[in-house]
Amino acid sequence: MAELTGSYVSIDESNITTSKSSVQQLIDIVQSDVSNLSGENTRKKYQVFVSGGANLSSITSSLYQTVFDQDFTFGTSNPLFDITIGSYLDTSGDDPIVNEQTAILDAGGKLVFQNGQNNNDNIAMMREKVAIYRQFAQTLLGDPDESFVTPHYSTPVDAPATGTDPKRINGAIFISFRRLFTRDNIYKGSFGLRIHKKAATLTETVEQNLNVSSDSDSSVSGGLESAYLIDDTLSASNLSIDPVGGEVSTLSDSDGNYVGLIFYDKGIIVLDVERTLDKDQYLRGVIFSTDSSTTNIGSLAAGEAYTGSPAFDVNITANAGESYFVGKVYPDLWISGTIDQVVDHICDTRFGTGTLSAIGFRNETIINSSLVFCRAAPSQLNYSTNPTYKDSEGNIIAINPTTKDPFSFITTVGLYDADGFLLAVAKTSRPIEKNPETDLSIRIRLDY
Repeated sequence: MAELTGSYVSIDESNITTSKSSVQQLIDIVQSDVSNLSGENTRKKYQVFVSGGANLSSITSSLYQTVFDQDFTFGTSNPLFDITIGSYLDTSGDDPIVNEQTAILDAGGKLVFQNGQNNNDNIAMMREKVAIYRQFAQTLLGDPDESFVTPHYSTPVDAPATGTDPKRINGAIFISFRRLFTRDNIYKGSFGLRIHKKAATLTETVEQNLNVSSDSDSSVSGGLESAYLIDDTLSASNLSIDPVGGEVSTLSDSDGNYVGLIFYDKGIIVLDVERTLDKDQYLRGVIFSTDSSTTNIGSLAAGEAYTGSPAFDVNITANAGESYFVGKVYPDLWISGTIDQVVDHICDTRFGTGTLSAIGFRNETIINSSLVFCRAAPSQLNYSTNPTYKDSEGNIIAINPTTKDPFSFITTVGLYDADGFLLAVAKTSRPIEKNPETDLSIRIRLDY
């Protein structure tokens, strides 16, 4: 036991109480931070994936990207969230299926995809997309082979006819908010996300829309297409507590369609690309490819990604390492594009390019408090161990001249454990006089 000197008073359990409270903070993420307007560097890539081969061009890509609240090269910038995509591996049938593509397993158990399916000349990073989906499933569902399902309490099924039926999320957009902004959790019922279902409309003046946002497309008939709101209002009536993922609810749009999931304790959003975006919209543009040749594209017919009329000619060059993409958001782009290419498309075109709110929510910080009442009876703590408390002859200096009683001034309270080790120190706002006529009580609040 540590050696104790001075005056001490024991504190029993009746003088200790605990309480819990919370503090909320509004988080507002603007469109331009996500879309990464030219020169702002608010979205960071980590290009660690490299692919290539004999007579092929190498392609590089990140496995995820990070959105910052300002230029990420500044020392004062803060990462807001990470965004990536994933694909569900369905092994329930005779052959594995990913994003409507049939795969085979080679002798080493590795997934192998064949090119040329669904009019796609390239299949990029499918194994990585599957691995990311499995990683999030392990973290949030406790099983890498499980699938995310909307609504969150339903049984996994294939895509139904309406947006209010249970549906398995085959192509997922994962948004993981950083701990600095989610704190202990996202506050239930506070989450909102504004997103465009469409990219720019293909017209005679918009020949490539892969990276053109709807809010900057002046060719849309009747004005610019407005973004729609996704929120977690269903949390008021349908909230589940998962032993692995914690509190989880379903995200829905204004029409009540289930579009994704929100894991409050983890600070992770899972969006279903087939319902969040218009999966049937045609996209056109240059994407990364292992093709080592240079191709010039021209004279596209009206039916090739552009359903309007008249048909028009384009003069686009796909250099070595590039290919010209013509297809739908899902599954075509999900199959042909690298993770960087798909994430760039989502962030550049779907969140808008202005200064309005793209994502907003309130976080919650849980504060646990212990209230310790330190009480001193009239006969206690009237003395001090300070050497100046006595004169050279050992007589107490601090004595009331009338009553001849000693007194002291309390400025500090130390809390010790049963073994005599100091655990916490509390300072009073001013010195408090203690004498035999005073019954003193000091309340100490410990927040953690």
